[in-house]
Amino acid sequence: MPRTCAANLDHVQTVARAKVGALITTLTTGRMAQVGDALRFALDL
Repeated sequence: MPRTCAANLDHVQTVARAKVGALITTLTTGRMAQVGDALRFALDL
C-alpha cells in the first residue's frame, strides 16, 4: 500500500464482485495469514 491503512475484520460483509471496483493492492502470504487468523477469531472458528 502506498500509505498506512487498516482493515476491520470484526465487521465483515459480503459484496458482489462487480461492486468492488479496481484492485487496490495485494497482500503478502504472511499478511494474509494474519487476516485469516483475525477472521477465525472474529467468527469464533
